[in-house]
Amino acid sequence: MEAHQLDKVGKARRVTVAHSIDGAHLSKHLSHTTAGFKLNDLAAKCQISGDLLIVLPEAKAQSRKFCFPLKMAMRRETEELVEHKFQDMFTFFRKCGEDGSTIKEGMKPLTVSFESNMSATWQLLKTGGAAKV
Repeated sequence: MEAHQLDKVGKARRVTVAHSIDGAHLSKHLSHTTAGFKLNDLAAKCQISGDLLIVLPEAKAQSRKFCFPLKMAMRRETEELVEHKFQDMFTFFRKCGEDGSTIKEGMKPLTVSFESNMSATWQLLKTGGAAKV
């Protein structure tokens, strides 16, 4: 937060971040699932120039420059993996958004959204999947 000057913004209003989880196949027999957060607050500033990130040429919504992985498992993304190995992250981000919580003294709680692909959403909600005929 400090590096992108959001600690100052967070004293006046909630800072927006997105919790994210996704998996990928690295080879036929090797996959990974990674979870973390994306810095998507419009007030975030470049650490070097101090310019707003949103106006920089490399500021694309899916840019890896604004993603911060916090946890990785070298396993295929499954309901069991998401529920048992990443549950602590969902709890952490939920608590960061609750009234009265703060990640730094004087800051307001975060506004946390959740971004995932359809597969992860189905796994988290324990619903969905292919149509069965």
